[in-house]
Amino acid sequence: MHNSHQNQNFKLITLGQNWLKKGSQVALATVINTWGSSPRPIGSQMIFSESLKIEGSVSGGCIESEVIEKGLEIIKANHPKVLSFGVSNETAWNAGLTCGGEISILVESFNKLSENENFKRFLDALKKRRQVIMIKHLPNGEVFFHIDGHWLQKKPKIPDRFELNKLLKSNKSYVIDNKWFVQFFPPTPRLIIIGAVHIGQTLSRMANLCGFDVEIIDPRQAFITKSRFPKQKLFMGWPDERLKVSPPDKYSAIVTLSHDPKIDDQAITHALNSKAFYIACLGSKKTHLSRLKRLKQKGFNLSQLSRIMGPAGLPINSKTPPEIAVSIMAQLIQTKEDNKHFYL
Repeated sequence: MHNSHQNQNFKLITLGQNWLKKGSQVALATVINTWGSSPRPIGSQMIFSESLKIEGSVSGGCIESEVIEKGLEIIKANHPKVLSFGVSNETAWNAGLTCGGEISILVESFNKLSENENFKRFLDALKKRRQVIMIKHLPNGEVFFHIDGHWLQKKPKIPDRFELNKLLKSNKSYVIDNKWFVQFFPPTPRLIIIGAVHIGQTLSRMANLCGFDVEIIDPRQAFITKSRFPKQKLFMGWPDERLKVSPPDKYSAIVTLSHDPKIDDQAITHALNSKAFYIACLGSKKTHLSRLKRLKQKGFNLSQLSRIMGPAGLPINSKTPPEIAVSIMAQLIQTKEDNKHFYL
């Protein structure tokens, strides 16, 4: 279930909106099908403007150059087009298809897409971390939105034999009958960092780059400052206060870094009572055993406590705060991608 690139797509769409507000003409390119080897999976996107501002990726190599060239024409024509590329192993590297293969890319006017009457509701749903599916009719560019199990407008006329309702529950992006592209947008994963410490400075930046919304919680005013954590969501207060109002869900990860049981244990208690997909705690093996003993006295059983990864991070002999942050981020991603329920 490698849908993490879909979380990056939300950021691309938001960026595209900002370009539109400045009067730009913008195109959106989306990988809708692949055969053989392709460096970017189905659903990967790239946006670009007529002034050649470019973000995202659909392949690399000369394919993206051609996509941009054709896209500038499509912006003017205001009609979507599917571009197909197929190469042999000998020419694959230059084309950006590492070992040969084929790829189909939908290129469309982002300006036109944003004019859809339901596009704002689609964006609002993404911002609120709701599950969204967008279906595009490839021949004419008509767009349909499905949010939390409900259609925002009429249902697309996809033949019954394709069992659309069953396909929507698969939570994958795919093409139906070479006419319909179904794109799944899972809620943006959330990383809650407990303790505004040095490791958190690096970890929060890496998590942002990997498509996570990050929130840092710490009751200690001297630690949780904008100068130490620029561009991050900060909550100065106890974890209990914040997590009662905004509890973790199945798209949430929680990492405790404060080394203070009074702070960390509050967060762990909320995490264990939630469906958070990743719970990790910094500290030595001895510290972790003491932590488990305290939590057991609070009534948590061994099955619940086994969800806690401690010491946090993959065992890569990390020593410095940035190295420890790398080990935690790697373990977090591994857990998310191994979790078959994450996108369900």
